[in-house]
Amino acid sequence: MKSRQRFCEHWSKALVQGDPTANATFGVVDKFITKAEVGVLANLCLRPSEDTATEESSSVLSRALEMSDGDGLVQDIVRRITQYAWNNHRTDLNSLHAKPSLKTSQNDYGRSLHRDGYRVCDCIEGGNVPHWRPVTGFPPTYTALIYLSAHRREFVGGIVSFPVQKRSVSPAYGRLLFFHSNHMHEVSCVRRTNKHMFRQHLQVLFCSGQQVLPSVHPWKAL
Repeated sequence: MKSRQRFCEHWSKALVQGDPTANATFGVVDKFITKAEVGVLANLCLRPSEDTATEESSSVLSRALEMSDGDGLVQDIVRRITQYAWNNHRTDLNSLHAKPSLKTSQNDYGRSLHRDGYRVCDCIEGGNVPHWRPVTGFPPTYTALIYLSAHRREFVGGIVSFPVQKRSVSPAYGRLLFFHSNHMHEVSCVRRTNKHMFRQHLQVLFCSGQQVLPSVHPWKAL
């Protein structure tokens, strides 16, 4: 486990150093969307009882969105994120494909250190060495999260931590978290204070149209 954590942290530093814009591309904005908009998106989130849920894991329900969902609200929010990224980070998202989805995290959900769009695998030919493997052929370049629920209200936990950047962000109504997807991060375990309350957020992944093939970055090569 320690070797995996060292691997993640070392590669996070290497990835950021390889992209001079990555360190600057990290932002948190409170009340990025209004309370009414939070309510509209929260009503679109899946609940555990819904048969249409797509399970990413045993404790996360995901619903892919169309730009027209919420009477065009999703498209408007993506436009606002694009404008924010340019105004505050000089990051142009217009050439990337936006993939919005709603996430509902149930009790006991948490994630260890990871990169969005990739997972760390332990075993490769010739040894037990951590390496990255893309989850899809088009992993994201930038990640935007907008929270629809709040830490210490509906639940406890769900805090996103970035060990290399030494930053932690707690969920809060309407809060935007925007970062380069190369940034390594982890999510603390969610503990619901009410069986009807969940950690919910809108995730928008900004992906290029260039396919990324599976690659191996052995720990010993660092």
